[in-house]
Amino acid sequence: MAETDEQVQAQDEQETHEEHEAPSGAADMSAAEDSLEETAEDSEDADGARSEAEKWKTRARNWERKAKSSAKEAASLKEAAAREALVRKIAGEQGVDAEVLIRMQGSTDEEISENAELLKVAAPKQSKFPSTKDAGYKPKGSITKDEILNTKNRAERLRLIRENQDLFE
Repeated sequence: MAETDEQVQAQDEQETHEEHEAPSGAADMSAAEDSLEETAEDSEDADGARSEAEKWKTRARNWERKAKSSAKEAASLKEAAAREALVRKIAGEQGVDAEVLIRMQGSTDEEISENAELLKVAAPKQSKFPSTKDAGYKPKGSITKDEILNTKNRAERLRLIRENQDLFE
């Protein structure tokens, strides 16, 4: 019976050994699967992180382009404002219409001054109000339309019509 006890003991040891190995093999298998899942997740996380990083890089590039565009636009507006101020200053000094001078080419002081001189010669400054011989004063009892039309001298009649156009409107 000693052999039987030894056989039983050997079988127990073998079963125990197998029990320890099976969980160990299952644990190894489970650990390997976990490792593969983690690697896959890490790979997906890495892909997600890369795509997220690309999104942010793209956004940063777009904002950088917008900033450069805005800076150029601001510089252009400052340049235009400086030119307009210069044109208005020269127009005031030269006595020409600033609105016409602004539309002419030239960005330097000399070019704008030359344009102002040309304007002076080509279009003398016109008064905003019509010029009259009597400065707009008409004394009471002035001539009437009938009196003008009844004037016998043709030259005199035409002169009176010209002087009193408001009566014939």
